[in-house]
Amino acid sequence: MYLMPVDLKSLKQFLGNDEKFIALLIDKFIRGTPLEAEKLKSAVMEKNWERVREISHKLLSSTKIFSQDELTSTLEKIEKLSENKILLNRIPKLFSQFETSCKNSLMEIKKFPGLKYIESVHEKKVPNVFSD
Repeated sequence: MYLMPVDLKSLKQFLGNDEKFIALLIDKFIRGTPLEAEKLKSAVMEKNWERVREISHKLLSSTKIFSQDELTSTLEKIEKLSENKILLNRIPKLFSQFETSCKNSLMEIKKFPGLKYIESVHEKKVPNVFSD
């Protein structure tokens, strides 16, 4: 499965090349996505299609921000199938594709040089502006 590299060009342009803010978004993606993916996996295994729809919808915003077209496309399919309650037997395979691509995406995005700033923020115990 081919995964597009993380494209931060448009994000940098949109945010005015603010590498610290981009690093904060990346940190949120790196820390939050695996947790949401685990929730999605549980919902798929439990065949809780409403929860599958909710979580896939939530994950879509992150994949779109980082121009992860393959992840976005897969999540959109999962969301649509679970919302319409059609072809539900396809969702586990789509989730498996998402999970593999997501792991690769996370490895790629961790290469962003601005993450050194985030590491220093966590070391100093500075509050994360994205705390829920």
